Amino acid sequence: MRGLLKKICTFALVAVMAGTQTVSVLADKTEITQGTPYVASSASSMTVKNLALSLDGSAAIDSNGNLWMWGDLGFNSAFSVSRYGENSPVPKQVLPDVKFSEISMGNTSSNGGGIDKDGHLWMWGHNTSGTLANGEQDMSTDNQMRYNNYSPIKVMTDKTFKTICVNGENAGAIDGEGNLWMWGNNSYRQLGVEDKSIFEPTIIMEGTKFTKIAIGVNMDHEDFCGAIDTDGRLWLWGSELRSDTFIQFMPGTKFVDISFEVYGGMALDSEGVIWDLWGPKLDAGDVRFKDIESGQFFNGAIDTDGHLWMCGSNEMGQLGNGTREDEYKLVMIEPNTTFEALDLGSDFSGAIDTSGNLWMWGSNAAGTIGNGKDGNDAYDETGDYSNAYVGKPIKVVLDSSLSKSISAGKKLTLKTSKKAIDWTSSNSFVADVKKSGRKKAIVTGKSKGTATIKAYTGKGSKRKLLKAWVVEVE
Repeated sequence: MRGLLKKICTFALVAVMAGTQTVSVLADKTEITQGTPYVASSASSMTVKNLALSLDGSAAIDSNGNLWMWGDLGFNSAFSVSRYGENSPVPKQVLPDVKFSEISMGNTSSNGGGIDKDGHLWMWGHNTSGTLANGEQDMSTDNQMRYNNYSPIKVMTDKTFKTICVNGENAGAIDGEGNLWMWGNNSYRQLGVEDKSIFEPTIIMEGTKFTKIAIGVNMDHEDFCGAIDTDGRLWLWGSELRSDTFIQFMPGTKFVDISFEVYGGMALDSEGVIWDLWGPKLDAGDVRFKDIESGQFFNGAIDTDGHLWMCGSNEMGQLGNGTREDEYKLVMIEPNTTFEALDLGSDFSGAIDTSGNLWMWGSNAAGTIGNGKDGNDAYDETGDYSNAYVGKPIKVVLDSSLSKSISAGKKLTLKTSKKAIDWTSSNSFVADVKKSGRKKAIVTGKSKGTATIKAYTGKGSKRKLLKAWVVEVE
């Protein structure tokens, strides 16, 4: 197991030498498309400050602290009710009365967490191993409504926090004083204590103050953890070490960032050098980095000049270089744009540029890109696969006009700028839609839930998505 993990990480992070900043050419468009931004004329101009991607869902915090989510509307979506089987292909604002500063959703988890602008900790989703930090645990489907919380709940209200990490069935957070708190599943000593699970947050390595926390999962679904203290020392523990003992990685080296995800992890030292945590440091020539992120068999980094680099698995176009070919060396993506932050999902990616614009690319299986298209609709009778992948980064705008709310039994009117041939509802039991004229339709709320309403233009092979809305029936 250890050897395989090391091999994978080494493959995924062999950096290109300085001066060879090549960008791969676009592949056959019948396999993957560059995609086009889905921006309404009334689109908001809010910039994006924070981004978190999960297994099939996406989330972002705008410049005003508003939390937006799209993609899979399952447990970790923070909607008031679980929406299994429903996807949102456009960003939808969540919990509008709370302003957030940070959010975390691991790409193997069914839960999420966030920190509001006052430093309070919020958790939501599945609670199989006490991941919600509310002192309870869900062990059976009969208890899901009692123990799971689809709407965010505030926990540990007597503390304030600076950062949070959620992944697998575990969570960790660093409070305002630098204390590291962990809770959830502890089957592999990933919480740093001997107990099987911790339903209430517990301080780890008491007396040591921390700045960064990361949680990863290996190929056997065994969790491992790492944290950086205020002196820049990197500590590792959990499944990869088979111990609750805290092991210092590369004593004498000062680290500033760490990223774990499925099957591996990496760290960034104070000199801007990337280290494979299960192997040697990476030879990137004179290139130095300021941000790193790990995904499932692929990785990304932003250099000190703001350039975005990607490498590893590329089956769903998650590297953003316009192909579906794996890359054995770091490849610069969108070279004319400088970036500030990056996050990676299971097989899709997102980044925030230095102007605050949000860019997304990769698999769109559950509408995770946020461009108004649902990848699950790709395999239709026309053979059009263009919705399934976005092969190069596109800008995605957080636009509140694409999210609507109505009560059961009430109606609303949706309008398009061009003639709409057909209108559809993803769930006619929640909301029904009927065409009313050339450019509008009437939506009727029927029962509580969420439905995606889509307007199409053209017929047969010329059928294309014109516009999409997310309608929540309250």
